[in-house]
Amino acid sequence: MISPTLFITIALYLAGLSYFLGALIYALPLPFPSLKQWGPTMMKDAIYVAVWAMIYNIVLGVANSILHLLGVNWTNFLNGLEIQTLILGVINFVLSFLGGGGLQSVSNFLSGGTTTTFITTIPISPSSSQVISFTPLSNLEIAGEFIKDTGIVSIFANIVQDLFLFYLSLYILSVLIYNGTPLFVSFGIFLMSLPFRIGRSIGATFIGTSLAFYIGLPLMPAFDSLIASAIYGAYTPPLAIIGQYIVEYLVARIAYIVLLAAIAGGLSRAIGETAEELPFKIQRYI
Repeated sequence: MISPTLFITIALYLAGLSYFLGALIYALPLPFPSLKQWGPTMMKDAIYVAVWAMIYNIVLGVANSILHLLGVNWTNFLNGLEIQTLILGVINFVLSFLGGGGLQSVSNFLSGGTTTTFITTIPISPSSSQVISFTPLSNLEIAGEFIKDTGIVSIFANIVQDLFLFYLSLYILSVLIYNGTPLFVSFGIFLMSLPFRIGRSIGATFIGTSLAFYIGLPLMPAFDSLIASAIYGAYTPPLAIIGQYIVEYLVARIAYIVLLAAIAGGLSRAIGETAEELPFKIQRYI
């Protein structure tokens, strides 16, 4: 099984290779300035990656400390998100069952697939009458016909299905971030260690995105409540409860994910571009 330690070890070896390869390019008496400028660049990148490899555990520890100071943890967040996803899944199943003629199927099953036909005679005149027959519908059949014909349940079923898919995707993303952040960060450091900056940009993206979502996702419930309270205040009228739930558990969460993505993009850009300027002169190490 691939472990973060493996990526960190390989990154350190590649950082050393890049440093000495950069020193070699810088020292060669070649009349190609565009080639020789890669020498100091590779040496700076190697030092930068080596620093990241050495502070890898410190970075993860700081991230966990931030969550602890903020009073949130991943266990409570995942448990709450799992319950919400299961509830939406059950509601989605029930509405899909009702909208697809489920009540009619249940009625037919309970009646054994048979129907009872009543025959009666209706007098038309004193000298004549007419025999008619009719098959009464059960209450389940009537309700099933009404639900299927109106299409109201189908509309709600589509909405709940979209909500369920959104929450399921959010839950999968959260589990992936929670369990995979150490591996993602170490893999990002490994990509940044590749010579000639082959994987620096995508490596910085792995690091920045993983850290931003690892710290930010457990704070989502607090952000949701803050937005909902800012809109509706401390007291919510009974008729506005549905709107509050929509704002708190859908609109606010989508906005928060977009905000986290923007933060992750900025952090990734900062990590990838920090190697451009180190706080010391590279010539000291030649």
